Amino acid sequence: NAHYSSVDCIKVMNRLVVSGSRDRGVNIWNVDQVLEGNPKPSLKVPDAHKGWVWTFSASGDQPGGDMDLVSGSWDNTVKFWRITSSELKETRKPVNLKVAVLATDIHETRVVAGTYDKKVILMDTRED
Repeated sequence: NAHYSSVDCIKVMNRLVVSGSRDRGVNIWNVDQVLEGNPKPSLKVPDAHKGWVWTFSASGDQPGGDMDLVSGSWDNTVKFWRITSSELKETRKPVNLKVAVLATDIHETRVVAGTYDKKVILMDTRED
């Protein structure tokens, strides 16, 4: 199995699908490979977070075909990633919001997170 616990978030990004789970992992699936009969993720990041992965948001294509992904978790963090079919790389330090992150969205360089304590937090991807 790709995850050993329930999958709580999914994001489709062109020909990739990203899944996040209560197992704290993030998996990347190549749609073409799945359609060809390979039902396994092309990349597994088992400890992407220290808590349940609960939300994803993504921005458009970057030069070279890379895409930006934001994840939120019950470990209280928002993480910033650059994603390809073979790599998931953090692009800056995680932001600790001190409470579970339940929703995220991204537009250009602005990231918004909704938290368990009823707050909406605005961040900028260019800041560290």
